[in-house]
Amino acid sequence: MEENKILAELKAKLTGSAEDDNKFLRAEAERFAAEKNLEGVDAATQLLIELMPEGQRAEIDRLIHIDGMRLDEMHDKIMALIKEKNMTEAKSFAERLYTTCLGRDSEEEGLKFWSQELANLRITGTEAAQGFFFSKEFEGLKLSDKEYVTRLYRTFMDREPEAEGFNFWISELKSGKSRQYIFDGFSNAQEFAEICAEAGIIR
Repeated sequence: MEENKILAELKAKLTGSAEDDNKFLRAEAERFAAEKNLEGVDAATQLLIELMPEGQRAEIDRLIHIDGMRLDEMHDKIMALIKEKNMTEAKSFAERLYTTCLGRDSEEEGLKFWSQELANLRITGTEAAQGFFFSKEFEGLKLSDKEYVTRLYRTFMDREPEAEGFNFWISELKSGKSRQYIFDGFSNAQEFAEICAEAGIIR
């Protein structure tokens, strides 16, 4: 039922007695709330406010507006800005994966997919990186162990490798450790946690 129709029906049941009408409208508002009927709640609330003395109505109006904008509208605007910010940061994170992992610029369709998945927290930063490092495209690059570790440093630590750490990971690979094992070691790095936090995503 449309709100204006509910409003008309409620108005038709008013008696003109401020006390009785107030009780009636409060009861209707509670009933609509129990039924999860938001249009009904809004209609009953609107009439309750109209029945208030002028001073109280003015105070209610002041409380539910900020700079001329209703609080619900302000909330929607704030949430839209947050969503836009999250998408922008997730997009930068995804673009970085294309560069540090695949060594190329992103394509529109892929970038859109990864950005949305990250921004909406459907995947973590680690899961996104996993998708890149173990993709068919990455495996097709046939990188040496040295290049593999170097790209892990660039992706998870945002820097070039230092000799001691680099040699350690290479020796781990030579000893038989899998690339997945090395990947897991880098994905737990504090530097990567900070990169994800700055992007507003889960590590």
